[in-house]
Amino acid sequence: MDVSHASPTNTWVEGIDLPEQTGSGDMPHGWAAAQYLTIRRNSLLYENERQLEFGCGIQPEWLHNGAQLSVKRAATKFGAVGFRLERSGSQLFFEYTLASEGYEAPNRNVCTFQI
Repeated sequence: MDVSHASPTNTWVEGIDLPEQTGSGDMPHGWAAAQYLTIRRNSLLYENERQLEFGCGIQPEWLHNGAQLSVKRAATKFGAVGFRLERSGSQLFFEYTLASEGYEAPNRNVCTFQI
């Protein structure tokens, strides 16, 4: 889903007639905006069954030298998660917190970052 194809109110058409390049359908579509936010959230933090996956959708160009990415108080089925990812030269620094009191802990955590 590409943001550059959204309307000024960040909604998307329901269908596109390719030969005419026109959109149709009832708008605005709240579900499309919600799916866009879900895609962005899952690129940073994804709940895969009983594990937490960090950064599986982070693009290498987001991690230029000096880049910092952070997530604060993300609600998950394991509790509230926060993390910070920073690049310095050829090194990535990653730290996270999980406020899991009253929640079942994940079986494992997975980090996937590429620079």
